[in-house]
Amino acid sequence: MVKDLVSVIIPTCKNREGIENPVDKCLTSIALSDYKNIEIICIDEGKERSAQRNIGIRSAKGEYVLYLDDDQFISPRLISECISLMEDYDAIYIPKL
Repeated sequence: MVKDLVSVIIPTCKNREGIENPVDKCLTSIALSDYKNIEIICIDEGKERSAQRNIGIRSAKGEYVLYLDDDQFISPRLISECISLMEDYDAIYIPKL
């Protein structure tokens, strides 16, 4: 585990029929984050999302884990705000809007 590192785990599927893969927008939003101590783990194993998340968590090196779906994107301050809250909590749930 690397202190203060955030492992962002993104299950994806590049072979969606008739649907453009939205992961680029997701990755761009992470790149624009004001928190820079991040590792990004994209998993495209052709499995269910929960199975892909489990694959990602096994390879994660971060002290913190953020799960994102490939069609989600974050605001620039989201990760740093969550890190500041982690002093008081064990986990944070961010609902998908």
